[in-house]
Amino acid sequence: MSRCAKGWMPGAAAPLLMVLAACGGPPPGGTGGPGGGGPGEAVKVPVGIDGLARGEVRLEGGGFSCAKGLCLLERLEGSTVTLTAVPGAGATFTGWSGDCTGTGPCTLQVTPVSRVRASFGLPGAWSRAIGSTSGDVANAVVRDASGNVTLVGFMGADTEVDGQAITRGRFLAQFDPAGHLRWTRPLPALSDVARARVLADGALVLAGTFTGAVQFGA
Repeated sequence: MSRCAKGWMPGAAAPLLMVLAACGGPPPGGTGGPGGGGPGEAVKVPVGIDGLARGEVRLEGGGFSCAKGLCLLERLEGSTVTLTAVPGAGATFTGWSGDCTGTGPCTLQVTPVSRVRASFGLPGAWSRAIGSTSGDVANAVVRDASGNVTLVGFMGADTEVDGQAITRGRFLAQFDPAGHLRWTRPLPALSDVARARVLADGALVLAGTFTGAVQFGA
């Protein structure tokens, strides 16, 4: 105490309170630091939503729901809560991150540093990286009713994807519903202005700016 109170008058009440705070004790009326920390005090737990699809996080027993990017669940420190992830129409719940894992209900003991995040996706969704050793650009992408994904892009150097060669320049490529390359076709005359669309009958339409003579089919 005397080392912390150097230069102060230990006999007066007010300086004594200041000495306690300087030596690490709680200041009068304080909570012990940011975010609370005393047993039974209310803390706010960040609950996040992310992914390609919509969904909602609900508190078991009611009183809280979150269907946007970030919400704050306020509960007493030390209490236990159970959260359930509810996917939107046509979506699927892909799992928790933070202080919960898996795809079942999230049972959490509330602390000042607790945080959870729920991710929602689309059935059959996939991701992969393709590219060359140089600058590559994606100009347009479209998905048909069967789940095939068609990509219009520019490859900065010759490369190979799933055993098929994509030469340097503009190209058209289609991937199956699992993300594997079905076919690819060079489009050397196409500029970087390109759009793609799938019609109701499944036909693919490509529109863009071309330079020089272009031959389609025969």
